Amino acid sequence: MTDTFPHPYLLDDAKEFLVKCLDQGDPPFNLAISVDSELVGGIGGHPGAAEQRENINIGYWLTPDAWGKGIATDATRRYVSYLLDTFRPRRLYATVFGWNPGSARVLEKCGFQLEGRLRQAIVKEGRVTDLLLYGLLRDEH
Repeated sequence: MTDTFPHPYLLDDAKEFLVKCLDQGDPPFNLAISVDSELVGGIGGHPGAAEQRENINIGYWLTPDAWGKGIATDATRRYVSYLLDTFRPRRLYATVFGWNPGSARVLEKCGFQLEGRLRQAIVKEGRVTDLLLYGLLRDEH
């Protein structure tokens, strides 16, 4: 999870995020991931601006109890279709910390291709790792 999300993530942080989501417009970019009506994560996108206006950067997270069950892959597949149908971007992309092969695999299962490795680009929790860049073109979906 990116450091833009506070850690620990407190109730006030969640309330602030939900207010931002309610103000994001319609159709929304940020969505909840639920299983059997229980919130297990979130998925969202950030549209590019200026010369990157036809790109959307996506990201997702799941509670640890939901890991390894195909939930992230299913949510990402659905979200990719939603973004491509609703916003018509030319390109979607996502970044993955080098130590997170599970997240990289989710993207690969959804048709994303590894486009690059930014070596030692991340410092997180005192650890240095690579940042993997994955992309999916509208024409490849």
